[in-house]
Amino acid sequence: MALAVGVVKHPLTKDLPREAAASLTKLFATRFETIAELQTAVIGFCRGVCDDIASRKESKNAGLLEQALAYIDGHYTDAGLSSEGIADTLGVSRSYLSRYFKDQTGIPLMQYVDGIRMTKAKELLIRTDLKIKEIVEQVGLTDPNNFFRKFKKREGVTPLEYRSARGSGREGASGDGAGTGQGG
Repeated sequence: MALAVGVVKHPLTKDLPREAAASLTKLFATRFETIAELQTAVIGFCRGVCDDIASRKESKNAGLLEQALAYIDGHYTDAGLSSEGIADTLGVSRSYLSRYFKDQTGIPLMQYVDGIRMTKAKELLIRTDLKIKEIVEQVGLTDPNNFFRKFKKREGVTPLEYRSARGSGREGASGDGAGTGQGG
């Protein structure tokens, strides 16, 4: 007993890419001896379609992550940097960029931006004698108190303790908390 799937040429195939149309035509033209063979062929076809869709989506956005990373690297010092602004620059919606960025990196977009800023702040703490307020401004942040909180949460020490432990520049350059908004 042979099972045949009818229609060899179907109107749906006209809008499909050549490979998919050929696969669908082959599927329709094949005679299957058992339901299991038909099932295997249909599942194979569906997997091929899914793979094709995934590769098209991937190729469409192949450069998006690199563009986002480059933009962030070039603009992290801008205190107005936002997910909305990055998305507008890259020509995508904020929600799409946020979702895409997290899918690709495992890190939320603005958390990544904060990480870059903290890394740059640590470099400045070690390599310069800048006051904390100046470092905060140079890495695109606006509130020294918020910077202190974020820094301590991430590093387990205050920026001043970090600077002292690394033995940078002028020890205690901002050890009195000057410009940090931190009281005595």
